[in-house]
Order: sequence, then structure tokens, then C-alpha cells
Amino acid sequence: MSASVVAGTPLLSMVRPPNGNEATAGNGSMASLMCDSKEQVQAIHAKALEQGGTCDGPPGPRGGDASGIFAAYFRDLDGNKISALHFSRG
Repeated sequence: MSASVVAGTPLLSMVRPPNGNEATAGNGSMASLMCDSKEQVQAIHAKALEQGGTCDGPPGPRGGDASGIFAAYFRDLDGNKISALHFSRG
């Protein structure tokens, strides 16, 4: 399934786990927090790690230069994968 992102609109995307394994908590499922800025992405990621979460991808650009995606990934204390995302309009 592919999806396009529209600012201010909820997004649901269902995909097969990228590693080919069975879907489990954090493998084939992920909650995303839409952010207003790159700084907000960085702050959410830092706070998650401060609260005991683990890094699953540091803040930075994703999907190539033209994508406009800035994201960070972390896992909560139950192992669920969560992303903080900012889409810049280009």
C-alpha cells in the first residue's frame, strides 16, 4: 500500500514488515507523531530516550533529498516502534 501525505490529515498505512519476518509489536506496525518542525522531531526523540525508550533511528532526513521528510524513530518500553515526522513543503 502506498500513501501520499497531506499536511494536517491523518494517515494510515499498512505494509509488510520490511525484514520479511512476521508482524509483531514494532515490526509491521508503527505509530507516527506529526511534527511542526525538525526541532520538534529532535525534542520528541530526545524526550523518548530520556524516559527510557531506545533509539531505532536518530533524527535526520529520510527518503533522499527531494522527499522533504525529516524523521526520528524510537521504541517505547513495550517495544512498540514510534516515529516523529516532519514534512517540509518544497
